[in-house]
Amino acid sequence: MVKDKSDVHEEADGSFLIIEVYDGEHLTPGSGNSKLCRLEGNVLRDDGPPFTLREQLEQLLEIGWKYYGLPNSAEGCFTAFVTQGHTATVAMRIVVKTRRDALSARLFILEGEERALEVASVFPEDDIFKILRKVLRAQKG
Repeated sequence: MVKDKSDVHEEADGSFLIIEVYDGEHLTPGSGNSKLCRLEGNVLRDDGPPFTLREQLEQLLEIGWKYYGLPNSAEGCFTAFVTQGHTATVAMRIVVKTRRDALSARLFILEGEERALEVASVFPEDDIFKILRKVLRAQKG
């Protein structure tokens, strides 16, 4: 069940996520001139345990891809910040660099943990949300 933006802030546990994407490479969110988009939401299961941060992020990115497709960065590089709304803490920073038919990414999770990833396939029709989902899937493996 996906809540719309007005319902998100009424969640008792405040588990909504904010995904902000900026053109180019950035260390912190807030570069207004380079902001490409902001996606905010909460995804809940009707039955079963709550989604993990990664599962909820993947679900929101899928929704973004289906309904709000956003072209890839003009610079060939973009940074996504994932903030947990109830804490206003950046939980994840993902720096993606695309080149021809491949991309590389650096994933920073909370306490400065960093993982460099190589994702083999990116296509011209892949938008930012789809590319971010590919990065998350590559990080799992």
